[in-house]
Amino acid sequence: MRQNLSRLLLSATAVVLGVAFVAGTLLFSDGLTAGLADRVGRLDRGVDVDVSGVALDDASVARVRALDGVRAAEILKTAAGVGLIGPDGRKISGTHFAVTVPRDPALRSYDVTSGRLPDRAGEAVLDAETARERHIRVGDEIRVGGRSAAVPFRVVGVVDIEGSAADVGTAVVGLTLADVRPLTDEPRSDRLVISSDATDLVPRVKAVTGGTVRTHRQLVDANLDVALGDLRQFRVGMLAFALVSVLVAAFVIANTFTIVLAQRSRESAMLRMLGASRRQLFAASLAESSA
Repeated sequence: MRQNLSRLLLSATAVVLGVAFVAGTLLFSDGLTAGLADRVGRLDRGVDVDVSGVALDDASVARVRALDGVRAAEILKTAAGVGLIGPDGRKISGTHFAVTVPRDPALRSYDVTSGRLPDRAGEAVLDAETARERHIRVGDEIRVGGRSAAVPFRVVGVVDIEGSAADVGTAVVGLTLADVRPLTDEPRSDRLVISSDATDLVPRVKAVTGGTVRTHRQLVDANLDVALGDLRQFRVGMLAFALVSVLVAAFVIANTFTIVLAQRSRESAMLRMLGASRRQLFAASLAESSA
């Protein structure tokens, strides 16, 4: 083994590099997945059950609130494609989103960087990136328009949505439910979000509301599927390189031991003449391979 140390070190290096490449790829992708899961679920961290895909009214909400184990339940609505005018009177280019900010503290999960969340009609919060780029501060007036003329709102806060499910690359303005409703006529854009400590709530909510009922874990997984589309391709590419490195390691090891055994044929013959058995020679080779 000492005489063939360089070859053994080459084999060991090939094994270490191949295994390290595979382990590193899996650790990196799993860590990135965990980080994304934490961020995409941030805006729904207070939501235990989510209902979507069905038109909801106040009567449905009242029936859900009456269920045992329900702490809070609110309708959230999203209006896509709204227009936004800054305090300077200039239109902010692009089509943006208006989202409902829950009123109940148990369901509120927006990270406020300055100001507060809206409590009444006419108040709004803006995502931090848009506020920074457009120099919009708490107390400024913006105008939001949907199907009708733009309506003025007072900015009462700025929220951080970076990396969350609401971070879609455009401006996001948070309003009360009463202010979001006039911006869209799509009834199935409603969501009913529920805070609860009951474990059997999903079938009971399904019976009351219909629609698609998901737990918090299912909601996060659905948002994560969208965010991880590119990451899956990246993981496959990295694992392909790892597989190549493992195959190269196997090739190096096979060639190394072929050379070692060929060069030791005379040595093995001499040991046989001195009385070593085939079993002893095989055990010696096996011990060297294991080392």
